[in-house]
Amino acid sequence: MSETLYELNSAYQNLLAEVRAYAEEHGGEITPEMGMQLDAVEMSRDAKIEANLRYWKNENAIAETIDREILALQKRSATHGNNAGWMKDYLAQIVKPGEKVEYAVGRISWRKSTSVNVVDPAKVPAQYQRVIPERREPDKNAIGDALKAGQEVDGCELVTKPLIQLK
Repeated sequence: MSETLYELNSAYQNLLAEVRAYAEEHGGEITPEMGMQLDAVEMSRDAKIEANLRYWKNENAIAETIDREILALQKRSATHGNNAGWMKDYLAQIVKPGEKVEYAVGRISWRKSTSVNVVDPAKVPAQYQRVIPERREPDKNAIGDALKAGQEVDGCELVTKPLIQLK
Protein backbone atom coordinates (compact mmCIF):
# COMPACT_ATOMS: atom_id res chain seq x y z
CA MET A 1 0.00 0.00 0.00
CA SER A 2 1.31 3.45 -0.91
CA GLU A 3 2.00 5.85 1.91
CA THR A 4 0.52 9.33 1.90
CA LEU A 5 2.74 12.39 1.73
CA TYR A 6 1.83 13.11 5.35
CA GLU A 7 2.93 9.62 6.39
CA LEU A 8 6.13 9.84 4.35
CA ASN A 9 6.95 13.26 5.78
CA SER A 10 6.34 11.99 9.31
CA ALA A 11 8.50 8.91 8.69
CA TYR A 12 11.23 11.11 7.20
CA GLN A 13 11.19 13.48 10.20
CA ASN A 14 11.27 10.55 12.67
CA LEU A 15 14.09 8.82 10.82
CA LEU A 16 16.02 12.08 10.57
CA ALA A 17 15.70 12.55 14.34
CA GLU A 18 16.96 8.97 14.91
CA VAL A 19 19.90 9.50 12.54
CA ARG A 20 20.85 12.78 14.23
CA ALA A 21 20.69 11.18 17.69
CA TYR A 22 22.79 8.22 16.50
CA ALA A 23 25.31 10.56 14.85
CA GLU A 24 25.67 12.62 18.05
CA GLU A 25 26.46 9.45 20.03
CA HIS A 26 28.92 8.15 17.43
CA GLY A 27 31.00 11.20 16.60
CA GLY A 28 28.96 12.31 13.58
CA GLU A 29 29.03 8.87 11.90
CA ILE A 30 25.95 6.90 10.82
CA THR A 31 25.62 3.34 9.57
CA PRO A 32 25.35 2.63 5.83
CA GLU A 33 21.91 1.10 6.48
CA MET A 34 20.71 4.33 8.08
CA GLY A 35 21.98 6.30 5.10
CA MET A 36 20.21 3.99 2.66
CA GLN A 37 17.01 4.11 4.74
CA LEU A 38 17.14 7.90 4.84
CA ASP A 39 17.76 8.10 1.08
CA ALA A 40 14.86 5.73 0.34
CA VAL A 41 12.37 7.66 2.47
CA GLU A 42 13.62 10.99 1.11
CA MET A 43 13.25 9.78 -2.51
CA SER A 44 9.71 8.53 -1.84
CA ARG A 45 8.87 11.82 -0.11
CA ASP A 46 10.33 13.85 -3.00
CA ALA A 47 8.38 11.78 -5.53
CA LYS A 48 5.15 12.41 -3.61
CA ILE A 49 5.88 16.14 -3.31
CA GLU A 50 6.55 16.31 -7.06
CA ALA A 51 3.33 14.42 -7.82
CA ASN A 52 1.37 16.80 -5.58
CA LEU A 53 3.01 19.80 -7.25
CA ARG A 54 2.04 18.42 -10.68
CA TYR A 55 -1.54 17.97 -9.43
CA TRP A 56 -1.61 21.56 -8.13
CA LYS A 57 -0.27 22.91 -11.44
CA ASN A 58 -2.89 20.97 -13.39
CA GLU A 59 -5.78 22.10 -11.16
CA ASN A 60 -4.52 25.70 -11.25
CA ALA A 61 -4.31 25.62 -15.06
CA ILE A 62 -7.86 24.26 -15.29
CA ALA A 63 -9.14 26.99 -12.93
CA GLU A 64 -7.39 29.71 -14.97
CA THR A 65 -8.82 28.30 -18.21
CA ILE A 66 -12.32 28.25 -16.74
CA ASP A 67 -11.89 31.84 -15.47
CA ARG A 68 -10.85 32.99 -18.98
CA GLU A 69 -13.84 31.20 -20.50
CA ILE A 70 -16.17 32.82 -17.94
CA LEU A 71 -14.83 36.27 -18.91
CA ALA A 72 -15.29 35.50 -22.60
CA LEU A 73 -18.87 34.31 -21.98
CA GLN A 74 -19.63 37.38 -19.84
CA LYS A 75 -18.44 39.63 -22.68
CA ARG A 76 -20.60 37.73 -25.16
CA SER A 77 -23.56 37.93 -22.79
CA ALA A 78 -23.08 41.70 -22.35
CA THR A 79 -22.91 42.18 -26.12
CA HIS A 80 -26.12 40.22 -26.70
CA GLY A 81 -27.80 41.99 -23.77
CA ASN A 82 -26.86 45.36 -25.26
CA ASN A 83 -28.17 44.27 -28.67
CA ALA A 84 -31.46 43.16 -27.08
CA GLY A 85 -31.75 46.49 -25.22
CA TRP A 86 -31.07 48.44 -28.40
CA MET A 87 -33.72 46.38 -30.26
CA LYS A 88 -36.27 46.96 -27.46
CA ASP A 89 -35.67 50.74 -27.67
CA TYR A 90 -35.99 50.59 -31.45
CA LEU A 91 -39.28 48.67 -31.25
CA ALA A 92 -40.56 51.23 -28.69
CA GLN A 93 -40.02 53.92 -31.31
CA ILE A 94 -41.86 51.94 -33.98
CA VAL A 95 -44.78 50.60 -31.92
CA LYS A 96 -46.33 53.64 -30.23
CA PRO A 97 -47.76 53.63 -26.66
CA GLY A 98 -51.22 52.03 -26.56
CA GLU A 99 -50.64 50.05 -29.77
CA LYS A 100 -50.60 46.25 -29.58
CA VAL A 101 -49.08 43.88 -32.10
CA GLU A 102 -48.91 40.09 -31.96
CA TYR A 103 -47.02 37.59 -34.09
CA ALA A 104 -46.25 33.86 -33.82
CA VAL A 105 -42.88 34.64 -32.20
CA GLY A 106 -44.20 37.12 -29.65
CA ARG A 107 -46.19 40.26 -28.95
CA ILE A 108 -45.63 43.88 -28.07
CA SER A 109 -47.97 45.77 -25.79
CA TRP A 110 -47.83 48.65 -23.35
CA ARG A 111 -48.87 48.99 -19.71
CA LYS A 112 -48.95 51.88 -17.29
CA SER A 113 -46.34 52.21 -14.57
CA THR A 114 -46.15 54.62 -11.65
CA SER A 115 -42.93 55.69 -9.98
CA VAL A 116 -41.88 58.40 -7.53
CA ASN A 117 -39.60 61.18 -8.72
CA VAL A 118 -37.90 63.06 -5.85
CA VAL A 119 -37.32 66.56 -7.18
CA ASP A 120 -35.67 68.02 -4.05
CA PRO A 121 -34.51 65.48 -1.44
CA ALA A 122 -33.84 68.24 1.12
CA LYS A 123 -37.57 69.06 1.30
CA VAL A 124 -38.72 65.49 2.01
CA PRO A 125 -40.13 65.20 5.60
CA ALA A 126 -38.18 62.96 8.02
CA GLN A 127 -41.06 60.46 8.23
CA TYR A 128 -40.51 59.68 4.54
CA GLN A 129 -36.77 59.18 4.83
CA ARG A 130 -34.79 56.14 5.78
CA VAL A 131 -31.38 56.03 7.38
CA ILE A 132 -28.86 53.75 5.75
CA PRO A 133 -26.12 53.08 8.29
CA GLU A 134 -22.55 53.75 7.29
CA ARG A 135 -20.42 50.63 7.03
CA ARG A 136 -16.97 51.05 8.51
CA GLU A 137 -14.08 48.64 8.32
CA PRO A 138 -10.30 48.96 8.58
CA ASP A 139 -8.50 49.87 5.35
CA LYS A 140 -5.67 47.33 5.50
CA ASN A 141 -3.82 48.83 2.53
CA ALA A 142 -3.67 52.30 4.11
CA ILE A 143 -2.79 50.83 7.52
CA GLY A 144 -0.03 48.72 5.96
CA ASP A 145 1.43 51.74 4.14
CA ALA A 146 1.41 53.77 7.37
CA LEU A 147 3.04 51.00 9.42
CA LYS A 148 5.70 50.42 6.74
CA ALA A 149 6.43 54.15 6.80
CA GLY A 150 7.15 53.89 10.54
CA GLN A 151 3.90 55.38 11.81
CA GLU A 152 1.99 53.83 14.70
CA VAL A 153 -1.63 52.80 14.20
CA ASP A 154 -3.55 51.86 17.35
CA GLY A 155 -4.73 48.26 17.37
CA CYS A 156 -2.61 47.30 14.35
CA GLU A 157 0.72 45.65 13.69
CA LEU A 158 2.67 44.26 10.77
CA VAL A 159 2.95 40.48 10.87
CA THR A 160 5.45 38.59 8.74
CA LYS A 161 4.47 35.04 7.90
CA PRO A 162 5.71 32.45 5.43
CA LEU A 163 3.77 32.21 2.18
CA ILE A 164 4.24 29.22 -0.08
CA GLN A 165 4.79 29.92 -3.76
CA LEU A 166 4.06 27.32 -6.39
CA LYS A 167 5.03 27.77 -10.02
